[in-house]
Amino acid sequence: KTLPANTPFRLTAAATDANGDPLTYSWEEIDRGPAGSLSLPQVTGETPPLFRSWLPTTSPTRYFPRLNELVDNKLALGERLPTVTRKLRFRCTARDLHSGPAGVVGGITSSDSLNLRVSTAAGPFVVTAPTATGTSWAGNSTQTVTWNVANTTAAPVSCANVNLRLSLDGGLSYPTVLVTGINNNGMASVTVPNVATTTARVMVEAADNYFFAISGANFAITPGPGPTITSFTPAVGPVGTKVTLTGANLSGALEVRLNGTPAPITGTPTATSLTVTVGAGSTSGLITVRTPAGTVSSATPFRVGSPPTITGFTPTRGLVSAEVRLTGTNFLGTTQLTLNNVAVPATNFSVNSDTQLTFAVPDGATTGLLAVTTSFGTTTSTGEFIVPMLPVITSFTPTTGPVSPKTVVLTGPHFTGAPPGGVGGGVAKPVTGGSVTQRTVAVP
Repeated sequence: KTLPANTPFRLTAAATDANGDPLTYSWEEIDRGPAGSLSLPQVTGETPPLFRSWLPTTSPTRYFPRLNELVDNKLALGERLPTVTRKLRFRCTARDLHSGPAGVVGGITSSDSLNLRVSTAAGPFVVTAPTATGTSWAGNSTQTVTWNVANTTAAPVSCANVNLRLSLDGGLSYPTVLVTGINNNGMASVTVPNVATTTARVMVEAADNYFFAISGANFAITPGPGPTITSFTPAVGPVGTKVTLTGANLSGALEVRLNGTPAPITGTPTATSLTVTVGAGSTSGLITVRTPAGTVSSATPFRVGSPPTITGFTPTRGLVSAEVRLTGTNFLGTTQLTLNNVAVPATNFSVNSDTQLTFAVPDGATTGLLAVTTSFGTTTSTGEFIVPMLPVITSFTPTTGPVSPKTVVLTGPHFTGAPPGGVGGGVAKPVTGGSVTQRTVAVP
C-alpha cells in the first residue's frame, strides 16, 4: 500500500492463542536509516525511523502517531509523520500472557514485516468540516462532513472509498460508524446519532488502505426530540404480518416490541415511517419503539390473530326462524352475525367450533349477504342467503261478480312464484301472467 504524505495511519494485527490466554501486541518500525537528530529535515529516499517503540498493549491496533497526540496536535518525542517519498517497514510482536507455576510466562511470535510506501504526490489528507469552534449538531439531523481528498484517489495511493466514524470521547475512540464505502470525493451527508456530548469528533478513514484523518476540534451533539407513533396499519394480523408505523423521529429506532416480544425491523426506517414484522410468540398489546432519544408506545393495541372467513352455508334459503349452518374459519369469539344488515340476536346463534356456527333466520331479514364479526375483523359471504317472502293481498277488483268466466285482479307484494290462491273458499287458477305486485285469476 502507498500512503499519502503528512497523513496519519493505523495498523492492525491478528493473532490467536490455542489456550485462549490473553495477548499483548507491539507494533514497531524496523527501518534502519542514517543516524541523525530527531529534528533534521526528512530526505526523499532515505529511511530513518520516524516512530519510536512503546510498551506492548492489549489492542492489536496502533495509531501512527497515537490518537491522544493527534487530538492535542502535539506529537511525542520520537514520533514524526512522513513528509517525503520513501519506504516504511513495520513488524508486530504478539506475546502470550500464559500464567503458570512460575508466574506469567508467555511465548513470543513476530509477524512478517509490513512494507509501505509514502508518496508526496498525495496528501495531506485532512478533515475540513466540522472544525469550527462552537459547532453543534442536533441528534437525528443530517449534517455534511467534508475533507481534502488531496489526490488520494489517483495512483499511487488509489483510494476510491472511505468510511466515516464518530467519536464521543474527544477523539480517543471511534465506535460509531456513520457511513461506509462511500466515494472518496471530499463530501458526505450523515445522519447524526441522537446522543448528548460536547466532545464529538469525526474520522474519515480509507476503506481500502491504512490512512485516516480526524476533525481538529471537539464539537457538540444535542439530542433531538423523541419518537412518536400516530398510527399503524394493519391493526390486526397473525404472526408474520408486516405492520407499518407512522409518526415522527423514527429513523433512529434501535428496537421495536409488540407487547414485550421483539418485532424485527424490516428495511430502513425513515423519520416518519417504520415497518416491522410480528414476531413468533407475539400476543396482542401495545407496540413500543425505542430510540436513543427515548421510548414511545402506541395509544392502541395491535391484535394478534386472523379475521374470520366464510366458506359456505346450508341450506341456502329459508323462512324466518329457519336454522342455518355456517362453515368457515376463526369463528371463535364471534361478537355479531348479520343477514343483509339485520342482526341475528345473540340468543339465536351459537358458535359450535372455530369452523362452524348455527343461527336462526331473524325477524325482518331479507335476502342478502351474511356477515360475521370478531375482534379481529368482519367478513361477508360471497353468495346471498335467500329469504322467500309470502305474498300479501292488499286489494282486489272487482270486489263482487258472477262465477267464471269472471276474472279478479289481485294487488300486493311478493306474488312472483306464489301458488294459485283461493277465491270464495274455492281454488282459483291464474289465467294470465303477473308481476311481483299483481296477479289475475279466474273465479272458479
